[in-house]
Amino acid sequence: MKPENALLSIILIILISGTASANHMQLLAVSETAGGYEGSVADIYLTIKPGSGRVFIDTFPLMKVDTQISTRFAKEIACDEAGIYCGDLDFFYTIRSGSSLVGGPSAGAVIAAMTYAELRHYPINESVAATGTINAGGIIGPVDGIKQKIEAAAKSSIKTVLIPEGENTQFGENESCFGNRTCAANTTLIEYAKKLGVDAVEVSSFQEVIYYITGRKEKVFSGNISKNAYYSAIMAGVADSLCNESYQMLSKLEKMNISYLNESILIQYEYAKNISNKSHSEMAEGNYYSAASYCFGSNLKFRFVEEEIENMSIGQIIDYYNNVSEFLKQSSEGLNRSYSTVTGLQAYMIVSSRLSEASGYLTDAMAEISENKSENAVYSIAYAEERTKSANLWKEFLGMPGKKVDVSSENLRAMCLSKVSEAQERYQYAYLFFQDNLKDVNDKIKKASSDAQQGNYEDCFSNAAVAKAEADTIIVLSDTAEKELPSLIEKRLDAAKQLILKEEEMGRFPIAGFSYYEYANSLKNDVPASALLYSGYALELSNMNAYFPPKRIISWNVIETILGIMLVFVSGAAAGAIVTIVTFKRRKRISREYKSLILRKKRKAVRRR
Repeated sequence: MKPENALLSIILIILISGTASANHMQLLAVSETAGGYEGSVADIYLTIKPGSGRVFIDTFPLMKVDTQISTRFAKEIACDEAGIYCGDLDFFYTIRSGSSLVGGPSAGAVIAAMTYAELRHYPINESVAATGTINAGGIIGPVDGIKQKIEAAAKSSIKTVLIPEGENTQFGENESCFGNRTCAANTTLIEYAKKLGVDAVEVSSFQEVIYYITGRKEKVFSGNISKNAYYSAIMAGVADSLCNESYQMLSKLEKMNISYLNESILIQYEYAKNISNKSHSEMAEGNYYSAASYCFGSNLKFRFVEEEIENMSIGQIIDYYNNVSEFLKQSSEGLNRSYSTVTGLQAYMIVSSRLSEASGYLTDAMAEISENKSENAVYSIAYAEERTKSANLWKEFLGMPGKKVDVSSENLRAMCLSKVSEAQERYQYAYLFFQDNLKDVNDKIKKASSDAQQGNYEDCFSNAAVAKAEADTIIVLSDTAEKELPSLIEKRLDAAKQLILKEEEMGRFPIAGFSYYEYANSLKNDVPASALLYSGYALELSNMNAYFPPKRIISWNVIETILGIMLVFVSGAAAGAIVTIVTFKRRKRISREYKSLILRKKRKAVRRR
């Protein structure tokens, strides 16, 4: 066998037979008893091995499905934060408890931190425990039962308990405490923990959890996002084109008598005027995507009002439909996969998704025409027309320069399927609680799966990312009081900013993520719910690090295995050399003794003669 082939075989054997040592942490939970809920401490172990991206969860006693789903999501967050592609690793989580635990996502933060530490081979301080959900962007979310978990920690070897920021609540009057004592009404959880010999610390980010559990301070990106000059120039042109059209249509409509139109159309007209005016301030501040978005919305409304004024007959509506269909066809034929950068990939996704959206609205329009719903049909056709115009403007970004990445069909397919899996997990978790509000999310996931089967991996990734963001937004909104919404939006925007800055440092500018980040900032004061949603889009489409890592990072467990096998190999070779040397010397000594014996026998024979 040639030396290079022998070396390759050894490496393959090492990678295939690799094993990993298990990390361990203590997990804070609550158990249901006859007297109510009590705090409990369980043991959680993690082993990572070479594989195919699977997650195995072994719990005893059995836990609820939502715990399994949240564990998978926590793993995903850890891989994203570490910038490691985990599609060729398998994760084995084992949870053992002496009592039945109440399921839920409260272990998300500690599972994500434990996974991250194992991927990075960071030591874990087992005297630290955490409770909190883990959300997109590494944001630590609220949980229940913190008081009981602190009490459980006090009975164990845990010295520090990390709790979500904002959860350091005060006890109610005469609320019972540890040992059936009564707590003062003004006692906080942190003060209560101190009395029990435990330090309770509020944390808001995944980086903080990592610091307390491992002692490692991970890099935090600061400063302002430096808007890519090429992006700004193109987006300014997109905004100019859309906004000039908006100003022209408004000028035209203001000269017409529209007072006779029905109230619903007049409301849309006034709304269009308001957002058209808002685009002026966004343009002045250099927020070109936000300005373009407002002008797109106003154009759609103005176009609809204009068509309603003309009071088109069915025949004219069909002609309008045919003209827009031909426009869409020509625009779709001019789109090709000629990109080689993350920027080009995201531009292609945006253009393709807009063309696909326009096609869907034309399909709706045809159905509405057949049902004689003229007003609805006109609106759908107008939307398709404006969406197609927008798509054509975004084609300018396809040639934007940037750092080249692997955009092979194989890698795009892996990205697509990974994002679909992520979206399905968030959907399944949301479905446990909000079944009636998830039809659109499920439809997008189905569309993404269909795109995958047809080889449209860019559309697949885009639809799955949007579906995941929407499911996550529904989950987060359900757990957030209205007064806490501004703070949550700021946290998500800061998390998105971190991702964008990280991508910039790697020479990749996520135009979709940045555009949604900018738009969410514009919306946060007036339409906070929409800002929350767009911040979710920004998080999903700024986080390209896990799909295009700067270098291959091998799990330390595999490295340990390689070193172990190399040590065995070297030890074996050394032992063999020693045995060879000893054997050679022994044979040489025996040879000398044999020669001496023969010589003595010869001498004796001579004397006898």
